[in-house]
Amino acid sequence: GGGDYLLGDKGRKGMRHQGRRGIKCGTRGLGIVFGVILINSIYTNASFAQKKEGAGISIYDNYYDVAAVSPQEAWVVGYEGKILHTADGGKNWESQKSNVEASLFNVSFKDNKNGFITGGDGIILLTQNGGQTWQQQSSGTKQHLLSACYADPQNLWAAGERGTIVHSPDGGNTWQDRSLKEDAILNKVYFFDNINGWIAGEFGKILHTSDAGQTWQLQGNLIGVPKDEMLTSYGYTIYLYDVRFMDLNRGWVTGAAGTILYTEDGGQNWRKISTDVNQPLFSLGIAKEVLAIGSVGTVLSTHTNPGNNQWRLRKDIEVFNWLRGIDFCQQDYGWIVGGRGTVLRSTNGGQQWEIIQKMISI
Repeated sequence: GGGDYLLGDKGRKGMRHQGRRGIKCGTRGLGIVFGVILINSIYTNASFAQKKEGAGISIYDNYYDVAAVSPQEAWVVGYEGKILHTADGGKNWESQKSNVEASLFNVSFKDNKNGFITGGDGIILLTQNGGQTWQQQSSGTKQHLLSACYADPQNLWAAGERGTIVHSPDGGNTWQDRSLKEDAILNKVYFFDNINGWIAGEFGKILHTSDAGQTWQLQGNLIGVPKDEMLTSYGYTIYLYDVRFMDLNRGWVTGAAGTILYTEDGGQNWRKISTDVNQPLFSLGIAKEVLAIGSVGTVLSTHTNPGNNQWRLRKDIEVFNWLRGIDFCQQDYGWIVGGRGTVLRSTNGGQQWEIIQKMISI
């Protein structure tokens, strides 16, 4: 069914996990095991059917992220080095050559010419011509880089497995190791502006910088989230995926088992919000509403008004594949991408979504 995930990575045998519920991590061992299972179910190089060259957006595609740069233009990345580009709102797609076979997990653009992609095995790809060519950069790591973002046009950040953090001070041409001295999966690095940034990941880890990434401070007061006494050196067992802020005070974090955390003080205190869902929530998008997306086609939304944190399950979106990437441009124009060729588009700030199923030109 739609809740199936393919597991597998280089050097591992593929496995299939069937189930529609999120995974809760209860002990250190289970936290690590299930964290690896869950991340591999999303970040996988294995395709569940033979890829057909030229098939375009199809059930054979798994997409992990999307970047919208204008009302009509967007990039989508996915398994086996897949890069797709549309300049007309999804009516037509072109395939851009990555020249890599590893999965590509994250794509970020500062304008319609300059962007970068991160992926498996420490891959970083950089373009300065709108994706006509992608140049592989030396990241200095072989760890999977799961997230990437611009702090400003010159300062680029990426994060991933085993506490890996890399930073480029020159627009992506050279990269410096800024990794943590601990083994934790970092699923998201996000900068609100060129000074203030956050990282979210394994073991309930939320880090914040207020000095442009020179130092990172743990934001460890998670209200309503139980601690495991056997994990005092790590803190929490909760597995976190994404972090986004409306302003420097109000922000959200999503995680496994339907977890949503909310702050009104810049992350000094995070409070768990009731969602009534148990699916993992992989990504956040902010437009006219705040949206959280996850497995089995789960989409939750809440109003952006201060004090309103009633999240509702969006039953109008009839998709049952996992949803991994979401991005908006100018509040109105948004995209969601996910497993088995799922691409959704909104032109009214996420209030309605249309399913995109189009062929691409090779």
